[in-house]
Amino acid sequence: AKAIIGASVGDIVTVNSPNGKYDVEIVTAKTATDFQGNPAIIVTYNFTNNSNANASFLTSVSANAFQNSVQCNVATMMPDIMDAQPSLAEVQPGGTITLECAYSLQDTANPITVQVGPLMSITNEVNAQMTFSFKNN
Repeated sequence: AKAIIGASVGDIVTVNSPNGKYDVEIVTAKTATDFQGNPAIIVTYNFTNNSNANASFLTSVSANAFQNSVQCNVATMMPDIMDAQPSLAEVQPGGTITLECAYSLQDTANPITVQVGPLMSITNEVNAQMTFSFKNN
């Protein structure tokens, strides 16, 4: 699949994976605080399963965030801030789920780039990329 770099908010992009085909929409992002009080970003995705078997977001696609050219760690959030369960929920063929993933931030000044691609890829293909900037900059 051709990489879509700099997708706009609301764009639906197709992610091809060896075990099926999925549509992933990068919807939005917001800042938050992780369970240790450190800055984090919560990215909202829509995941549609177009394969012929049940699939979950985290076991079907690779979704990473980068800041200052370095991959951000997955952030652990308190349950009242973010529900992590939908990212692991099985979705039947044709079904869509909205979910959130949280990533630790190095700072709250420099932009964050979110990339989505196949879970297993020897080429590190990027199917969707969106950069989020902080509003105070």
